[in-house]
Amino acid sequence: PQFFYSRRIGRAPQGYVTEPGYADIPDRSTILGAAKITGKLGGWNVGFVNAFTSREIAEIDQEGYRIRQEVEPFSYYGILRAQKDIKEGRHGFGLMATGVMRNTSDATIGGILNKNAFSLAADGWSFLDEKRTYVVGGWWGGTRIEGSPSDIARLQRSSLHYFQRPDASHVSYDPGAASLSGWAGRVQVAKQRGHLLWVFGVGAISPGFDPNDLGYQRSASDLVNVSFLPGYQWTKPGKVFQYFLVALGGLQSYDFGGNKISEAAVGIVQGMFRNFWNFNVELVYFPETLNNRLTRGGPMALSLAGTNASFMLATDSRKSFVLEGFGGFERIPGDMDGWNAQVSVRWKPSDNISLSVGPQYMVLSNETQWIGRFVDPVKTSTYGSRYVFGHIDQKVVSAEVRLNWTFTPQLSLQAYLQPFIAVGAYDRFKELDRPRAYAYNTFGENGSTFVQAGGRATVDPDGEGPAAPFSF
Repeated sequence: PQFFYSRRIGRAPQGYVTEPGYADIPDRSTILGAAKITGKLGGWNVGFVNAFTSREIAEIDQEGYRIRQEVEPFSYYGILRAQKDIKEGRHGFGLMATGVMRNTSDATIGGILNKNAFSLAADGWSFLDEKRTYVVGGWWGGTRIEGSPSDIARLQRSSLHYFQRPDASHVSYDPGAASLSGWAGRVQVAKQRGHLLWVFGVGAISPGFDPNDLGYQRSASDLVNVSFLPGYQWTKPGKVFQYFLVALGGLQSYDFGGNKISEAAVGIVQGMFRNFWNFNVELVYFPETLNNRLTRGGPMALSLAGTNASFMLATDSRKSFVLEGFGGFERIPGDMDGWNAQVSVRWKPSDNISLSVGPQYMVLSNETQWIGRFVDPVKTSTYGSRYVFGHIDQKVVSAEVRLNWTFTPQLSLQAYLQPFIAVGAYDRFKELDRPRAYAYNTFGENGSTFVQAGGRATVDPDGEGPAAPFSF
C-alpha cells in the first residue's frame, strides 16, 4: 500500500447524477489552493502538503430545463512526512500522517464518500554490519475512516474488503457502522552484498485497512504474507556475461481466518551479455489454493494449479536505437490459457529527447469470467444466491507511445498515449455448485435451460423445479 498518492488531489469527481437527462459533469476537481513546504529541521527531512479542492457541480439538461447536482464536495487534503538518517544512513526512521476531510452534507454525496479519512505510519531500517551487507527494514501503519452508515456499509462491501462473505467467520458486515479502522505492516531482512543474496519478508494487512482516500492500494486487505527469495549473482565479467543472477524462492498468503489464498514457487534468471544486451526470465508455479475474491463477496471458491512465465530482451541501452521485446503466458489447465507479446522501439536522436513506440497483442481464454450474483433461496449450497460465470475468449491489440523531451534543467515535457482495441465473446455460462471447490453447473445441461436472444440470456436452473428463472 501507498499512504500518499498525489493523483488523489484534483481527481475526477467521484459522485454521480441521480436525475435523468444529459449531464455535463466536470472532468476534474478544481484545486482552490495548495502549499508545500520541504526542508531540514533538527536533523530531520520534513515535507508538508496542504490542499483544498472545490465543490463540483454537474448540470443536467431535461429538455431545456436545467438542474444542478453536486458530484464532489469541498475537501481538504493534508500530508506530513518526516524522516531522519542516523550515522550517515546506517539507520533511519520515518513518520507519515495523512488526513482527508470532506463536506458531505449533500445526502447523495454522504452516501458514497467518506467524511473523514486519517492514516498514521512509521518506517525504518538498520544495517546490521559495518559493510552494510545485512539490513533489516519495515513499516507499520493504521487507517481510520468515518462516514454515514450507508457510506461505511458500501465500503465494507467493496472489493477491498468484502465483509459480507457468507462463509467468513473472522469478519462481519455491520450495516449500521459509522467508521472503519485497520492496520498493516511488513518486516524484511536481507543480505544485499556479495555473491549470495537473499530476502525474507513477513507482512499483514488487516481486513479493515483502507488508505485509498489519499493513498493507493490495489490488492485486497485481509492478508498475511510470507516470502523468501535467495539468489546467486556473478558480477565479474566473463566470456558471455557482464552480469548474471539466478534466484529461486516462494511465497504463501493467508487470510485472517487461516485460509491459504495464494502460494507460489518463483524462479528468476537475469543478466547482461558482453555486448550490453540485457534479459530477464521469470517462471512461476502456483498450486491449488482457495480464492476469497472470485465470487465478489460470496463464498470461497477453489483456484486450480497453474504456471506462468515472462521474458524480456533489450539491446544496448547506450545506443540511439534500443529494441525491447516482452512476452509471457499463463496456463491453468481446465480454467485459463493466455499469452501476450510486445515489441518496443526507443529512439534517442539526442541526449535530451527520447521517443518510444511499442505495439502489444494479448489473447486470453478464461472459463470463470465473472457475470453476476442472483438471489435464489432455493440455492442453499451457496447461501441463497447463484454466482454466475461464463467462458470468455478475448483479444486485445494496443500500443504505447512515450515522449520525453528535456529543454532545460528547469523545463521538460512528457507525453504518453495508449490506444487499444479489445474484443470478446462469451459462451458456456455456469454457476458455482458449492463453496471451496472447482465445481460448476453449466446452464443448458442436466435439466437446466438456457435461452439467449436480443443481447440477454434467460436461465432456469432446474427446469420444472422450484428455482425461479433469472436473466442477465
